[in-house]
Amino acid sequence: MSTTAPRTPPPSPSAEVGAVLRAWRSARRFSQLDLSLEANVSARHLSYVETGKSQPSREMVARLADALCMPLRERNALMIAAGYAPEYRETSLATPEMAPVRRALEFMLAQQEPYPALVMTRHWDVVLVNDALTRVFGMLAGRPPKHANILRQIFDPDDMRPFVALTAGVTHFGPTLPGVDSESFFSGSIGGGVQLWQTRRVGMRLEARVFATFVNTDGAIFCHSGPQTGGCAITIHGTALYQFEASAGVVFRF
Repeated sequence: MSTTAPRTPPPSPSAEVGAVLRAWRSARRFSQLDLSLEANVSARHLSYVETGKSQPSREMVARLADALCMPLRERNALMIAAGYAPEYRETSLATPEMAPVRRALEFMLAQQEPYPALVMTRHWDVVLVNDALTRVFGMLAGRPPKHANILRQIFDPDDMRPFVALTAGVTHFGPTLPGVDSESFFSGSIGGGVQLWQTRRVGMRLEARVFATFVNTDGAIFCHSGPQTGGCAITIHGTALYQFEASAGVVFRF
C-alpha cells in the first residue's frame, strides 16, 4: 500500500484580495479604521477580509477601491483577486473604436511642435511620437531608435545611451524663515545633449535636463521647530517635485 502526502490547498480568493488590500492601504497610509470609515464598512469586517477569514462582496470591493482611489487597471486586479470578473475593459489604441482617441493624441502631439513629444504606456513603451522627436533622433544618431521602450533606449550603449546622462544626489532646502527646519531629500536627474558643429572650430551645444526630488506622499516640509508653533509652511500632495532646465551655448575647438 502506498500513501501520498496531502496536497496544500491553493490560496482562497479572500486571502489574495486581503494581501492586495493591505498593500494599497499601506501605500495610502490608511489604518484599518481609517479605511473602514472611508468605505462605510465595519473595521472588524475589513480585518477579516485582510486576513482571509471573510470573502468580500463585489459591492464591498468596489467601495474599498473607491476609498483607496485606485486606478481603473488596479481595480480590475482587485476584482480578480477577490474572485470576480474585471469591471473595466482595456482596449488597445490600435483598434478602430479607439480611433477618435488616437486622433486626439496625434493632434496634441502636433500642437507641441517644434518641441519633441511622445505618448508612452505605463511600462515606458513608446506608442506615438511627433515629427520633432523623430528629427531629434535623426540628428543624434542618424536613425530611429533601436528599441520601442524608452528605458532600453537610454541604457543601450548602441542606442541613445551616449547622448544621455543620469545622476543621483541629495537636494537640500534651507529656508531663511526663523524657526523653520531645513530639509534634505534624495533626488535624481536625467538629461541629454548634443553638439552641432557649424565649422571645424565653432559649434552649438544644446542640453536639457529633468530633476526629480523625491518627497513623502502627503507630507509636509519646512515645519516649525522649537518653542514656536504654527505647523508646516508647505504641504505636499505627491511623491516628487519636478524641475526642468534647458540651455544652449556656443562651443569652440582650439
